[in-house]
Amino acid sequence: MISLPGLCLATGRLAEAATILRSFARFERDGLIPNNFPDDPAREPAYHTVDASLWFVQAVAAHEAATGDPSLRSELLPTLRSIVDHHVAGTRFGIGLDPSDGL
Repeated sequence: MISLPGLCLATGRLAEAATILRSFARFERDGLIPNNFPDDPAREPAYHTVDASLWFVQAVAAHEAATGDPSLRSELLPTLRSIVDHHVAGTRFGIGLDPSDGL
């Protein structure tokens, strides 16, 4: 998600960026986006990173900024809401909003 704007959006690969975002959205679980996928497809992706979900939100915003089209954001809105709601409530691995400063 960190590299998506530079690798896809800046190079005009807008459709590829949308495909990547849709693909990752399908794997959102409890507000978390996976940070890696195992080589063995029978194994579950890893969901133990603090920032992958937040970078996903940023990448969706970057896609909209690059295209001027809000339709992908609208399509992914349930995933985006799940990420925010779960981070406010707290996710697995102690990942969540710090009530003292909102970060």
